[in-house]
Amino acid sequence: MVYMKRVFDFLVCMEVLDSYQVDTKRWIIQTLHGFLNSQTIN
Repeated sequence: MVYMKRVFDFLVCMEVLDSYQVDTKRWIIQTLHGFLNSQTIN
């Protein structure tokens, strides 16, 4: 499933971002959360 692959890719990105700033990680999580919400509505 494409959706599951996206989630997997996202989790890999999260592992990479562990070495980045927390603010950047939080922003990406919020962006993904908003994207998932829009997908659920549609």
